[in-house]
Amino acid sequence: MPQAQKMTRDEHIERHKQLHAAFDELMADFLFLNRGKLPSKTTLAELAEWSYSQTIEPELAPGEEHADPR
Repeated sequence: MPQAQKMTRDEHIERHKQLHAAFDELMADFLFLNRGKLPSKTTLAELAEWSYSQTIEPELAPGEEHADPR
């Protein structure tokens, strides 16, 4: 397991701001692609499982397509 890096209080605050912004984006993506799901009815485990599944086979919104990798 990697060692935790020491950081200043200000660095710690900045890192959590970055994490919070990423979490907001993740939740927004989940809710957009799972319409009708309420945040209050979604468990962290469900969000984590969905997020991981996106690293394997990303879900696309209706009408959305991935760019050609070439």
